[in-house]
Amino acid sequence: MGITLQVTPLSDANGSVQMEITQEVSSQVGNVSVDGNDQPIIGKRKAESFVTVNSGEIIVLGGLQQETVNRNRNRFGPIPFLSDLLGSRSKNIQRTDLIFFLRPNVLTNTEAGNASALERLKDSMIGKDAESALKGESILN
Repeated sequence: MGITLQVTPLSDANGSVQMEITQEVSSQVGNVSVDGNDQPIIGKRKAESFVTVNSGEIIVLGGLQQETVNRNRNRFGPIPFLSDLLGSRSKNIQRTDLIFFLRPNVLTNTEAGNASALERLKDSMIGKDAESALKGESILN
């Protein structure tokens, strides 16, 4: 159970990137009893996309939605007439939307062309390990 995001990129000489993107979300939607043992029922939602963007542009992918309905009744819930007369019922609908933001960056063969991408990489890593990784040194010392 979880989220799977699979991206297959293809870049060209102009700096544009074509990507085949597969998004999949799996979650437990219920239980079923098999030979006296409870087994989970796994629900899957899947979306596939093919997009073309320039290097550095942001892609927003959505469409993986889920609604969960929760019903609450008082202690007279199983008895319809008493439940309506003496108690209350409530119904809560919860909607979840999953959105992905992707920004592909094409690295060139020149140090000057890669400076901004390497600076962002350096900022996202922690201190000395980032410096070593950018210089190609081993960080396992």
